[in-house]
Amino acid sequence: MPTKSWQELLTDAGDSGGTFEVMPEGDYDFVVKEAKAQTASTGKQMFVMKAEIQGGPHNSRLVWHNFVLSHENPAALGYFFRNMATLGLTAEYFKQNPADHHVADALIGRRFRGQLGIKKYQGQDRNEIKSFFPASGAGLGAPPQITAPPAPPIAAAPPPPPPPAPAPTFAAPPPAAAPAPPPPPIQAPAPAPIQAPPPPPVIAETPAEQVAPPAPPPLPVPVAQAPQPVPVPQPEMAAAGGMAPPPPPPFS
Repeated sequence: MPTKSWQELLTDAGDSGGTFEVMPEGDYDFVVKEAKAQTASTGKQMFVMKAEIQGGPHNSRLVWHNFVLSHENPAALGYFFRNMATLGLTAEYFKQNPADHHVADALIGRRFRGQLGIKKYQGQDRNEIKSFFPASGAGLGAPPQITAPPAPPIAAAPPPPPPPAPAPTFAAPPPAAAPAPPPPPIQAPAPAPIQAPPPPPVIAETPAEQVAPPAPPPLPVPVAQAPQPVPVPQPEMAAAGGMAPPPPPPFS
């Protein structure tokens, strides 16, 4: 026995077998069940989406749609990005430069309202999603953020050594004040002449024996100059050659 019922398997197969009756054209609510990044037969980038109808008589029916990137066709590129924005992958999301598998993973679970049409494929009618619209009654939510893979753990660097203690700072002593200039010399007044006190009187042991002060010495008396002797004419010597008598002595 299969793990799923035959009804579930038929639902998963959708209309891929080509034997199921196509659904009528119209608008349906969808949710993206699967999405894969592949390369088309033309070599272009392609995202294959499997969407499931939500509600109504065709609930749980599956429809496939391929989003192809045509780099050489600006109009086709505009159509691709408009549909992605309807699904919630806005231009801000693509500016993060996501990888293809990131885009495919971001599509899963997105809700939208699609216009279902019918086309011929290998001679059989097939359903296709012709237009995309925002989901009715529910917001699309913010586009996912691209997260970089976690970086390998980096061994913690040893803590830096503690900074050396700052050297104690001492306040510099205030500059010494300049010495004050010496005061100008003060000229002392000339001393008054000191008069010698008079000699004290000599007092004898008894009043009766009081001695009078000595008398001043007598003034010198000039000595009278003795008169010079007057020369006396000497008598001529005798012819006989005798000696003249001696002169008289001077006065004393």
